[in-house]
Amino acid sequence: MGHAVGDALGVPVAYGERQRLQQHPVKDMLGFGAYPVPQGSWSDVTSLPLACMSSMLQTGYADYAQIMQEFSACVDHGKYTPDGEAFEIGHSSRHAIKKFQEGVPPLACGGQGTADNGCAALTRMDPAILYLYARHGNDLEPEDMQVIRDMASLTNAHAISCIACGVYVLLGVELCHGTPLERALELALATARDYYGLQPDHGVDARKAFLRLENIAALRQLPAEEISSDGYVVHVLEATLWVLLNTTDYEQAVIRTVSLGNNTNSLGGVTGSLAAMLYGREAIPERWLRELRAREQLTQLAQAFEERF
Repeated sequence: MGHAVGDALGVPVAYGERQRLQQHPVKDMLGFGAYPVPQGSWSDVTSLPLACMSSMLQTGYADYAQIMQEFSACVDHGKYTPDGEAFEIGHSSRHAIKKFQEGVPPLACGGQGTADNGCAALTRMDPAILYLYARHGNDLEPEDMQVIRDMASLTNAHAISCIACGVYVLLGVELCHGTPLERALELALATARDYYGLQPDHGVDARKAFLRLENIAALRQLPAEEISSDGYVVHVLEATLWVLLNTTDYEQAVIRTVSLGNNTNSLGGVTGSLAAMLYGREAIPERWLRELRAREQLTQLAQAFEERF
């Protein structure tokens, strides 16, 4: 629910200018802005995680072919959307889904080039967090790390994307466990260093992309001008962590991340997820939850997933 709220707040001002959004921050659900959809509408940033959750409910585990089939149903038939029509599906996701429909094995569908390091995989990692935490708590094993990599590789298979998703999931399971934010981030980064440092195909250049995360105090103190809000997966991860380190509740975090401009719905969804894990569902403002479209669909799927896992 925290993910969907952040996405919906960001949808109307997607690709908006930072200066304007900082002067007039989004504090309420809006509609008919960047897209011709009513207030409370959420995008593929929420639709694809819902598709993944639905697949895992059907199979009881991460069946990658089944997940890709549900992604296809989202893109082609508007399943898991408020209006029966998907929007804001990125190039990497569309290309990967098309390859799957043409018979390519699911784990070979994700793009492997440097241009395939958008944030599509990162925005749909929440089901992996909840599923893996249910299995092993905050003590993930090597096979769990492989699940993260495989989930990411469905659409974005480059090492940078896989590492970003790994850090995100490792942080998420720590937050679910109740670990304070800074300590959770320290543990997530330490585990990521240990794991990805041993992987022969996660090269030094890929790991260098995450150097700014290594000093948490320095990351917090960066001025907003040095925080990018485009769709590059490293920038989305950095921006989300910077916002969480500089805010103290769910509402502040989501408003601040949307005020960064540009890729606002992706940033809102990712930040909304981690903020909800950090502060709890009760921290999500009820006025925003009331405005969510297809709220019943969201609630039923979330509750079913919680009961199953």
